[in-house]
Amino acid sequence: MQTVLISAALLTNSAFAGECHVDFDAHVKIANEQVVVALQDNKQLTLSANEAWLDGKKLSLSKEQQTLMDEYYSRVFNIAPQAADIALDAVDLATKGVSMAFSTLLGEDDQVVQDITGEFSVLRTAVQSQFYAEDGSVRFDSKSMQDGDFIDKEFSQRFEKKVESLVEKSMGSIMITIGKQMMFGGDMDAFEKKMDNFGKDIERQMEAQSDQLEARADQLCYSLQILDDYETQISSSIPELAKLDALRVSYRSDGQK
Repeated sequence: MQTVLISAALLTNSAFAGECHVDFDAHVKIANEQVVVALQDNKQLTLSANEAWLDGKKLSLSKEQQTLMDEYYSRVFNIAPQAADIALDAVDLATKGVSMAFSTLLGEDDQVVQDITGEFSVLRTAVQSQFYAEDGSVRFDSKSMQDGDFIDKEFSQRFEKKVESLVEKSMGSIMITIGKQMMFGGDMDAFEKKMDNFGKDIERQMEAQSDQLEARADQLCYSLQILDDYETQISSSIPELAKLDALRVSYRSDGQK
């Protein structure tokens, strides 16, 4: 169960070590190589490589202003796959942990193990569709995020209930395994030791990967902070974009909010 809880945490904003808080104050969308941002005055900013439009009208920018816009576009466009890769790797890590846990007790071919792996596969597909179109191009829509979560809460709740159901089902399989050990003269001491230690063994094996994920998530938070700073610079430098304020990011390295 500890592995299940860890996996659930990794798939939400707590992947940022519980210290990075990202809020979208306006709609941000990435699709077809364009970045679309809603401004606070209900106007729409559309960006592509080296060009910017405000409500469909191309902006006339100085060299310095264009440099700011290009950097903003590039950072928005690159942060989406960075976030996607972290989320997908978190799912893979969770899948590995849960599979290892129950395979140790029940065997790799047990139906419960296969069912749990299948549910994580469904989750991985859902997360991937948040950030990548069918043709592999980057896409993102801030409306799909709630409270910093990579996946919508309704799906998350359904997934959590399904996994809980499968875990409960696995208890029956574990009891059957124990019964077989008792009835057919198995080494109960060895089996009991296996049950006592499998959680610690898995945690030890996965700890390094979890630390790497956390470090990458912290780097992503730093990238988001820089993007937030660029919004401030743009709104100060370009009068037409004075209402650009789509993103708010805060980070505490000491763990205090």
